[in-house]
Amino acid sequence: MQASSSLQCTNATGVFDVTEVPNFAQEDLIDDDVMLLDVFTNVMLWVGSQSNEQEKKAALETAQAYIVGANDGRDADCSLMMIKAGNEPPMFSMHFLGWDGELAEKNKFIDPYEAKLAAMKAANPEPVEEAPAPAPAPVAAVASYGDTKTLAELQAGCDGIDMANKQKYLSADEFQAVFGMDSASFDKLPKWKQQAAKKKNGLF
Repeated sequence: MQASSSLQCTNATGVFDVTEVPNFAQEDLIDDDVMLLDVFTNVMLWVGSQSNEQEKKAALETAQAYIVGANDGRDADCSLMMIKAGNEPPMFSMHFLGWDGELAEKNKFIDPYEAKLAAMKAANPEPVEEAPAPAPAPVAAVASYGDTKTLAELQAGCDGIDMANKQKYLSADEFQAVFGMDSASFDKLPKWKQQAAKKKNGLF
């Protein structure tokens, strides 16, 4: 079922901005933004777990003004709902074809060092009193963005990289060839446009 309108609310560029998202899908739910879903009978604000307080406040004010200004014949008492990421009720998820309740968890980036440290703490909850605790064993770090990879390597899958930002491992020349712009211009695009470009090139 398609929503009648969907908007991305973000201040990622330092200024609060609202952008319409065409062909809205579950993959467009950006965890550090607030998304507005208008299904005519009600308006729902999906609040990403990493969204900040300024975005939440501005998005709520935007949604209220959006309802008041609607002139499409809807009821004056059209309801406004706040939906927290990870706790989406059926009345929200039903508007997305093939909703995957585990998608947010699957896409979550896990720092290998933090995961190793957490596992060590869980395995050794009691501190050793007789001697200082040994230093944790070296853990393979996520490759820095300076360790460039080819587009083919990234599409095939690479270990030890930030899976949410594969494009950052491309060389400057290959980045320009793949996206038709430099990385600085790409970073200024709305998140949904970045994701669409990454999907198109097998980097999502």
